[in-house]
Amino acid sequence: MKRNNKKSSNLFDLAKTTVKTALWIVIVFALIFLLGRFIYNDLYPAPKIEIQAQGLTDVKLPSGMKNVVCHYSGFTSYFNPETHIPNCVAYEIIESETTGDEPRKKSFEADHTIDGCAESSDYRNSGYDRGHMAPAADMKWSKEAMEESFLMTNICPQVKSLNSGIWHRLEQRVREWAARDSSIIVVCGPIFTPGKPVEQIGEIGVAVPHRFFKALYAPGRNIGIAFIFDNDKVKGELRKYAVTIDSVERETGLDLFYNLPDDIENEVENQCNYKLWEKR
Repeated sequence: MKRNNKKSSNLFDLAKTTVKTALWIVIVFALIFLLGRFIYNDLYPAPKIEIQAQGLTDVKLPSGMKNVVCHYSGFTSYFNPETHIPNCVAYEIIESETTGDEPRKKSFEADHTIDGCAESSDYRNSGYDRGHMAPAADMKWSKEAMEESFLMTNICPQVKSLNSGIWHRLEQRVREWAARDSSIIVVCGPIFTPGKPVEQIGEIGVAVPHRFFKALYAPGRNIGIAFIFDNDKVKGELRKYAVTIDSVERETGLDLFYNLPDDIENEVENQCNYKLWEKR
């Protein structure tokens, strides 16, 4: 009987030793994994630094297009003092900027440092929303960025059903894609159809765009896509309005993502595969 008890005790001790060994192995591997992550992050920093160096939010405008470059903390507005709206707005949104606690600002303001900037009152009773180009919801990470997103240099006249409809849905998808892919470069703005009359609103004569575009580039996955919507009630799924970035450049005369190496720029700007953006 004593012999059996001793045998059981030996088995128990062996089991305890095995469990302790297994736990130490797990701890060691976890430490190696964490150390590897730190080393990786040092060797391969977050894409924001690389993107700033590459100038991927820089946009070339057609010769003769009136333009004032307005650098804000969360975006850059390429503002047109003749149309009183931006030619386009460009910014990067990274994963950490897809959420935040900064409450939405309630009022729009003119940037009085910029000639030709509209007043919020120019939109009053016009039938058009004050449509954000760089969305306020992308600026919740900073009080300054939120306030600047409500400057009229970031605003265009939009039909309400577009502003609160598919345009809003695309803004939400961009945040989802940025959270997934770490970084998305966004360039968006108005499109005017040559030869088509341009409506003007307000005392200053704010030009009402015929259409709007949004071009996207995901540096981590090296994919690009764009969307074009009429400034009207737009029905259907986002994929229906997907186009190449090249087609946006033909419509607007803008040169987007020109700081990319030529082979990458050509590849990205000819893509129109919505499935790539939906793929996890």
